[in-house]
Amino acid sequence: MATKRKPRGNPHDPIRIVMTCPRCPDELHAEEYGPVAVRRCIRCGGTWLDEGELRRILLSPPPPLEPLPPLRPTEAVKRPVRCPKCGRVLDRFEYGDSGICLDRCTGHGTWFDRGELEHIEKYARKKEQGRKSKKGGVLGFLRNLLGRDQKGEA
Repeated sequence: MATKRKPRGNPHDPIRIVMTCPRCPDELHAEEYGPVAVRRCIRCGGTWLDEGELRRILLSPPPPLEPLPPLRPTEAVKRPVRCPKCGRVLDRFEYGDSGICLDRCTGHGTWFDRGELEHIEKYARKKEQGRKSKKGGVLGFLRNLLGRDQKGEA
């Protein structure tokens, strides 16, 4: 699982880090996802994001939200995986109250199994949209005011 370096065609960036998928023996391939280049496994569909890249994706203009197929976790998803950069076992955590468990290596990044990145992005954007509509503008003020009055609060 150790990372390897091999030459890249771009003379301005002579070294490319090759990472192996934490779920398969396949190499992770660079792919554009919004404003960042993520690494995706062609075989299992998992995606590696380096530390801070999810934040960059969520701060970028949102793509049209399309219906997503439901996540179907497999037995393989339940097995612990190792960081493709350092080889340590990744820590599992639930992203907010989304019900989706991700695998993270502090300082290196996060592993998303097939479909999880898209579901997390949709979840986070809807959550933020709800927060903005509750807080922002006259409509947000009225929602907060009416919500308090209905609960009997002053």
